[in-house]
Order: sequence, then C-alpha cells, then structure tokens
Amino acid sequence: MKEKKQTILNLIFLILTMNVYLMECGCPVSDNPSQMFQCLTINPQAFIDLISKGDYKSFCHMANGYMTCMTTYVRDCLGGKAATGILEELQDLNLKCCISGRTQECVVKNPALLSKCFSSDNLITMADGSTKSIMESKIGDSVKAIDKNGKLIDSEIIDIIHKDLNSSTLFKVFYDSNGNRISLTNSHLINVNKKGYVKASEVEIGDNLKFFSHEEKIFKLFKVERIDYEFKEGFIAPLTYHGTILVNGIDASCYAEVNSHFIGDLAMLPLKFWYQLSKLMGSSSQDQVKSIENVKSYYEFLHRFTLTYLPFLLK
Repeated sequence: MKEKKQTILNLIFLILTMNVYLMECGCPVSDNPSQMFQCLTINPQAFIDLISKGDYKSFCHMANGYMTCMTTYVRDCLGGKAATGILEELQDLNLKCCISGRTQECVVKNPALLSKCFSSDNLITMADGSTKSIMESKIGDSVKAIDKNGKLIDSEIIDIIHKDLNSSTLFKVFYDSNGNRISLTNSHLINVNKKGYVKASEVEIGDNLKFFSHEEKIFKLFKVERIDYEFKEGFIAPLTYHGTILVNGIDASCYAEVNSHFIGDLAMLPLKFWYQLSKLMGSSSQDQVKSIENVKSYYEFLHRFTLTYLPFLLK
C-alpha cells in the first residue's frame, strides 16, 4: 500500500513538473496532462511502416490518433523539428490516402520517414582496427564485418544505399550496463544471440547482441538493459560485400525491412556481381561509384516487386 501511494505521488510530481516546464518554455498545455503523456507513448515509426507495406486501413487509424495528440494536446512543444516534419507528412498522407481514398499520390515523400538505416552518431570499425564515424563511410572502404560462420573478417563497402546528413529520423537505441549502445531504425536487422538476425523492433530487454571488444580482441555478449526511442539528425545505410558490418562493435546486418538476412543477401547478388565485375575490368574507385549509381533503380524495382508479389517477406 505504501509503495502504491509513493508511485501515485511520483506520478503527480512528474505531471506537475512537466506542466511547469512546458509553461516556462512558452508552450500551450492541454487541460488534460494525462493525454499529453499518452501522446508520448505513440511510436511514429510504427504507422510509417504500415503505409510502406500498403496497410492503409491501420495507417489511417493510427495516423489520425497521432495527429489528434500532436495538434490538440502537445502541439509544437515536444519533438521539435522532427515531430513537426512528421506531422506535416502525415497530414498530407492522410488527405491523399484516407480522406480522398487511395490515389497515385498516396506515397511517402520524406525519405527520413521510411529510412532503414543507422544514426549518424554510430561508429564503424575499419580493417586496420581503427574507428570512424559511420557518416564518413564511402564506397571502397574496407571495414570489419562478420562472415556466415560468425568469424570477424574484412569486407568492402560496395554501396551507400541511403544517406542524409540533415533529416531527423526516429531511431531505436539499445544500451548495455557498460554504456555501450547502438541506434538504428525499427526495420533494420541486427544479430541477436540464439535468434539470428531479426528486426530491431523484435529486440527486447534481456536479449544478447554480439559485441566485439576492441580492447580484448574477442566477441562478448551485449545484454540489452535499456531501450529508448530517440529522434536524431542524419542517417546512413552502408552495404558491404558480405552484407554485415560492425557498428559500435556490434554485429549488424546491412539489410532492413525483410524478415531474413539470407533473403537480403540473395536480393543483393546482382549488385555484388556488378561491383566485382567493375573491379575485374580495372575500373577506378570513381568509376565504380558511378556504375553503382547506375543501378540504383534496382532498389526501387526490388521494393515494388516484393510489396506486390512477396509481401509476406516484409511482415
């Protein structure tokens, strides 16, 4: 009884503190503070995933709820530029996909909303053991990756699938007890012990990720102790020849949205063949970049084909 009373007092204190903060920063506050906290539990990435899969009915229901929260209870106080950008995009999608029915304009225009990437504050490990910002990744870089047997190997970056320095995106962030972390979008695949490569959305507290300790030069288990959702500016999705990459020392796939890392590897075979062929022909690094750019439309075709004929691979 005493613990329950203390919990209620803590909640009241938290609500009062938030109200004071919002009034001090000049934000209009809802008459019902509990509604404001309900808004904070909404995960925008979830319904963005719905529309990318063509589930317009569920999207319309969730988007309306989010817009009601943002415009009625929270407005422009929370989320900053990222929340404002998502709200504007949702209003546009709601008009074209829900109010007017499905039209040819019923598409997501903001690439940040459908990004399947890593955040800009992650680090990658180079072949020589040094680290650098993942945003500095470029085609031709040799980085540390994991082979199909779980061994640490060197692998070339053969493409940068997505990259944006300025767009704000919602990331899922995993922390262990030692302060190590990794942030990536919900649909990105990451290696979980005894589960294999699964979407970040499926990772739970207590799961173990595969972590390479640079100090000890061995693989250790990264036990997920905390999970947060954070808006961050900048995202990138490098693709290595082996389809994996060490991000902040953690074994992650280069693929997203698909349910299987193996399927992702198969889908990228034409791109890998093209890259190897350009190397055999003696193309310079600059020419390789241009040749890869020429097959960018392959990604768009692959996504449309999967949505139309193999949607079960994305669920």
